[in-house]
Order: sequence, then C-alpha cells, then structure tokens
Amino acid sequence: MIARLTGGLLFLSGFVALFLAYWTEHVLGYAPCELCLIERMPGGLSRFWACSLSSFREPSGSGRPC
Repeated sequence: MIARLTGGLLFLSGFVALFLAYWTEHVLGYAPCELCLIERMPGGLSRFWACSLSSFREPSGSGRPC
C-alpha cells in the first residue's frame, strides 16, 4: 500500500512539473532551453515504460504478497 501510494505521488509530482513546463512554454510564450528539450525524450520514455510495466500484475495465487 505504501509503495503504491509513493509511486502515485511521484508520478503525480512529475506530471505536475511537466504540465507547468508545457504551460509556461505554450501559454506564457517562454522558449525552452536546449537542456530542457534534451531531457524530455528520456523522461517521456521512462514514464511510458513505468506506466506500461505498472499495468501488469502478478497472477492471483502466485504466493507473493502484494
């Protein structure tokens, strides 16, 4: 339970940070720096894999506690 809550809070904080960055860029008209553009690709890939892998569950009866 604590691990799932911690993961959810980390995901939510990352989502809010990216939302604010995109909002600042597109709504307020700020241009992102070169480092911001470079960091988006690995961050997006890691979020994709984290969401993809977190959707899989152990079969019920595997003997491992959740």
